[in-house]
Amino acid sequence: MILNILRNFFKKSNYLVIIKKLLKRFEKDNHESSIKWAKKQTNQTIDELMQKIDFKLYLKSKKNVKSSEMMLKKFFQILMKICQVVQLLNCCIF
Repeated sequence: MILNILRNFFKKSNYLVIIKKLLKRFEKDNHESSIKWAKKQTNQTIDELMQKIDFKLYLKSKKNVKSSEMMLKKFFQILMKICQVVQLLNCCIF
């Protein structure tokens, strides 16, 4: 890796790119401090925010999510039964 950097450093067109990459490696990582700052700036959950914006829409959305979850649960139960039947048929054929 170091040899590759040195080799490319001596090409005229790469000076600026190499310098930017080297500077980027020595930059301080602000990821954790950014997350801490964002958490301090928020004083409510998404649910609380959505309730404040439009309570009726929030309730309707929650109802739709529950309905979708129930439909998916039924769908996967049926799918699992189909898979079991297919496995049984495969065992019988072979």
